[in-house]
Amino acid sequence: MRKLTKLSVIAAVLLLLSISLTGCEFPPITSSCSHQWKDATCTDPVTCELCGEVQGGPLGHYWIDATCTSAEMCKRCGERKGSPLGHEWMAATCTEPETCARCYGTKGKPTGHKWVDADCTHAKYCDLCGIKGGDIGDHDWVDATCSEEGYCRICLTPGDPINPDAHTIEDGKCIYCDYVAYPTVTVSSATYSKSSGEEYVTVVVSVSQNPGVLGMRLMLEYSSDIMTYDEVNSGSAFSSLDFSILDNVVVWDGMEISESDVKDGEILVLTFRMNSYADLGEYKINVKVLDAYDNDLKPIDFLVISGTVTVTE
Repeated sequence: MRKLTKLSVIAAVLLLLSISLTGCEFPPITSSCSHQWKDATCTDPVTCELCGEVQGGPLGHYWIDATCTSAEMCKRCGERKGSPLGHEWMAATCTEPETCARCYGTKGKPTGHKWVDADCTHAKYCDLCGIKGGDIGDHDWVDATCSEEGYCRICLTPGDPINPDAHTIEDGKCIYCDYVAYPTVTVSSATYSKSSGEEYVTVVVSVSQNPGVLGMRLMLEYSSDIMTYDEVNSGSAFSSLDFSILDNVVVWDGMEISESDVKDGEILVLTFRMNSYADLGEYKINVKVLDAYDNDLKPIDFLVISGTVTVTE
């Protein structure tokens, strides 16, 4: 009996020693889990899907910077934070559409060049970007007139010399010289000096641009209380036509005229007797074309330019 007790004590001591050396609790626990590990994520470590045992720590987010169209984003899990940056648009140019300075995305179309035409001082160029194209252009010539030589209106380079036949016509006359563009009857002007002792003044009626008058009737218009016509003679320009006068109407008429009969020059020479009591001043002398016709009996229109008699002391 004593022998059995001693053996029991020895066995108990050996058991306690075994527990102490192995670090196991008493009674011992035996694990039976066959771990199924799930990879670590940004927020979770490696984890057993069966028992929840973990290893290590979470990976942490791998942030990618925000872009024009996307907020800051984790490359691993796709989580986002903040807002997209938005495009930073640069204005369109002649050759490039509107472009983002960050991502180089585009929208719209290029503006295209705004060309300024070439002239004699510069080649064609774009008014927006300054690019040039082609050669220097031609002069912009202003034609010579009867009084001025031609010139380039851009650079003022002299051009053609004065052209005596290049008239600028207004109301039938050239504004720069005495040229008359249309068939014209012109009454000259005269001066009567009361102290001269003379009684008469002479006024000449002329035709220019004569188209070939075969017949004409003129009415004389003047201040009859100041002057009276004393003598009326036909001029050389209508010398091939018959001439007559009735009161204040003078008449030329013919059967036919040749090319050599068509002349410019005097058609009337009027001599007026002046009244001595005439007041100082200007008195108009005019002729009115009642009718005129050419070799084919077609009517002719005339421009009439009046004259004056000026009375002085």
